[in-house]
Amino acid sequence: LPLVDMHYVAFIMGLFVADLKFNKSQTIFSKYYCDFLNTRGCLIACYTLGIYFSCCTMFKTPLYSWWFSIPGVNKSLLRGLGMAMLIFAFTKTSVVQKMLSWKPWIMLGKYSFEIYAIHWPLMLSLEAFLFIGLRPFLSYNASALLSFLITLPAILLVSIGMHRLIDTCGRIKEEIFKIVYKRKHT
Repeated sequence: LPLVDMHYVAFIMGLFVADLKFNKSQTIFSKYYCDFLNTRGCLIACYTLGIYFSCCTMFKTPLYSWWFSIPGVNKSLLRGLGMAMLIFAFTKTSVVQKMLSWKPWIMLGKYSFEIYAIHWPLMLSLEAFLFIGLRPFLSYNASALLSFLITLPAILLVSIGMHRLIDTCGRIKEEIFKIVYKRKHT
């Protein structure tokens, strides 16, 4: 498999963006390019190209199809590159940083792993059950929307519960284990 077919392309690009954002040492890259990367023109280019590359699978037009004639270029690479450019631009834009520091976004970030872990099982079970039950009484679109609107709060509630019962209690259990283990062997 070529490198760009691997699932870790986005992870590697994320590491690169994090390095650009948080690495304060003077590496060869940062010495020559950080001034350029912080310019308004570079940020506008990152936003524009990031949106362009991120949408490569949404539209089947000549605007995108020519990219796929280049050997080694595929949709995963373009989407990952686009998202890396957008995330980099977000980290350099103060307006976006202020918006992302709002309490609802912080709370969403706090529970993001639990939401990620539980959303698919709940959508495949609860949402599918609701959709099948509502479909004889409502149109297809109305059934889908209503089942989603009922499932979304359930995902959030289960995620908060998972965070409190598993993450928080897990940390408490870990601390208790350290205390007990330390006393036992001293």
